[in-house]
Amino acid sequence: FAEAAYEAGAEFIVAPNTDPAVIAYTKSKGLLSIPGAYTPTEIMNAYGLGADVVKIFPILPDGEAYLKNVISPLSHIPFMVTGGINPDTIEKFLAMGPVAVAAGATIATRELALAEERRRQGYVSPEEAVRKGLAEAVWPARLEWSGNVLIDGAHNPQGVAALVDYVDAYIAGKRRVLLSGVLADKLQPEMLGQMMHIARDIVTVTPDTPRALSAEEYAAALNACGARAAAASTLAEGLQMALDLAGEDGVVIAAGSLYFAGALRTELALEWK
Repeated sequence: FAEAAYEAGAEFIVAPNTDPAVIAYTKSKGLLSIPGAYTPTEIMNAYGLGADVVKIFPILPDGEAYLKNVISPLSHIPFMVTGGINPDTIEKFLAMGPVAVAAGATIATRELALAEERRRQGYVSPEEAVRKGLAEAVWPARLEWSGNVLIDGAHNPQGVAALVDYVDAYIAGKRRVLLSGVLADKLQPEMLGQMMHIARDIVTVTPDTPRALSAEEYAAALNACGARAAAASTLAEGLQMALDLAGEDGVVIAAGSLYFAGALRTELALEWK
C-alpha cells in the first residue's frame, strides 16, 4: 500500500501501526512518515525508527488525561491525535500541542451517508456549489497566501514539483525570492534544482527541530548548484531578508519543512482554525 500511495503522488504515509518496513520505505522516498502507536514504549519505538510524526491512536473523546500523561515525558516527539476528535473535543486536544489532529467517523458518518445516498439516487451537486466549496476550502501551509508571502509545505520532490507547476502557471512573471528551511533527512538531490527553479535568490533558515539541516549547510548546497543563497540566523531575520529582496512588487515563496511552514504561520500571526 505504501508503494502504491507513493506512485499515486502521496506526500505522507499514515499507518494504524508501527511497521519498520513501511517507515523505512517511506523515508527512502522522502515522504512524511506517520505510524500509529499508543503506549509510551510504542511511541518511542516509532520515533526511533524514523517517524516524522507519531499518530497516537486511538484516543477516545475523554482521553485527555491519558494523552497528557503520555506526552509529558515525550515532549520532544511530534505527535498527531486521532480517534476522539469531534467539534466538542478538538479545541482541548489542539491545546495540548499536536502537530495535527485527524477525524473520521466521529464527524463525518452522517454527512458521508447522506452524500452517498444522494449519489445513489442520481442527484448531482450543482457545478456552482462545487466551485464555491473549492474556492472556500483552506488548507494551512498549502499554497496559502499572506500578503505577498506564499506558504507551501513542499518538503519532498513531489510536493516541490507541484509548487513549481503553480509558480510557472500563476506567478512566472513576478520577481520571486525563496525562503526555505528543510530537514536533513528530507532533502533529496533533485529538490535543489527544483528550489532554484522557483527562485534564484534564496534565504535559508534552520527549522526548530533536531533533524533540521542547518541554514548554512543548506545555503552552501544551493550555492554549489548555482543559486544565490544566504543563511539567516533566525526565522524572523530570514523573513525580513526575503521581503527586502522581493521588494514591494515581488513575491516571497516560503517552502520546505512543515516545521518551518508552521513556525512561519505563527511568525505571520496567521490563525489556526
